[in-house]
Amino acid sequence: MEECFGELYTLPSSQGKWLDNLIERMSILRCSFEEKTENLPNGINLSYTNLFGEQIGKEISSFCARSYLIRYLGVIKPDGSYFRYLAPVNIVIHSIDRNYTKLINKEAVESMKTILNHPHFDKCKNVGDIKEWIHLVKDLNLRFINL
Repeated sequence: MEECFGELYTLPSSQGKWLDNLIERMSILRCSFEEKTENLPNGINLSYTNLFGEQIGKEISSFCARSYLIRYLGVIKPDGSYFRYLAPVNIVIHSIDRNYTKLINKEAVESMKTILNHPHFDKCKNVGDIKEWIHLVKDLNLRFINL
């Protein structure tokens, strides 16, 4: 699982042939709630093969495809200097292997686990809880607006 560096955000729902197909392939993943570990801080695991887990469905899949984590990024300039900055990154879309047509690749599944094991979801004990907490994630477009 990738390390979470910062705040979790989401964008409003959107549609399109490629995204709808991706969400459909993600939606059949099964979610299980296991012992909390270093790799699964909330104990939330995803798999295509866990027959005892509950399917995550399109709502959670769509959320994961629209989620952004604030991450540290680094740049090495031509003169050899280096700097780091914080930026929102859609780790699921970034990790998708477009050669997969029936399922999604392991790296993308791991990115989805990273999102669902973010501290925002630490109280979730079932798929219904995740669906409730999704609606409390801040909108990426409104992150600089003080309400």
